[in-house]
Amino acid sequence: MESMRKPEGGQETSLDLIEQHILPGELNYMPDTRLPHFFSVLANHASRKLHSMYNEQFGLSVMGWRIMAVIGNHAPISAKAMCEMMATDAVTLSRGIDQLYGKGLVRRKTDPADRRRQLISLSKKGIEVFERIVPLYYAVEQAMMSALDETDQAHIRRIMPKIVAHSANVLSSETSWEVVLQRYGYRAEGEDIQSFE
Repeated sequence: MESMRKPEGGQETSLDLIEQHILPGELNYMPDTRLPHFFSVLANHASRKLHSMYNEQFGLSVMGWRIMAVIGNHAPISAKAMCEMMATDAVTLSRGIDQLYGKGLVRRKTDPADRRRQLISLSKKGIEVFERIVPLYYAVEQAMMSALDETDQAHIRRIMPKIVAHSANVLSSETSWEVVLQRYGYRAEGEDIQSFE
């Protein structure tokens, strides 16, 4: 993991680093008006509505559906690749795959290019379940986007993949939170935060 650099002549603690990046009050920076909060709220709205259907109809968990959604578009796929796409840890993912396997929704096969690795695909039953959940997924997305005109919708669809890909790089599990704070915090060189009244 990429960790925090220690300054010459002394040991900087995590608390010291946090103190260095405390935001001045005049910035009026409110976390609940920023992207991480908005993304979390949107994800919760969508997940709650979808879960009410796929849990009732197919007994799926939130993680189970997230895994199926990725497999449905990228099969055959390794667990490692799924971890990276989903920004989740290997233990949680493995548990979710095991549950889907127990329900007969996924298949495992040895990767011919690397016999130590397994590739995951949807089973015939899994494909049928996937195809029955996707229509509600589509409807939920349309409901969320219906507040925007076609131009704004196009901008969102163009911008979001860039944000996701960049976030996967700069906020990867290999980079500590201290490094993120050093590079992008308020006191980071060249970083400015817009004030919102």
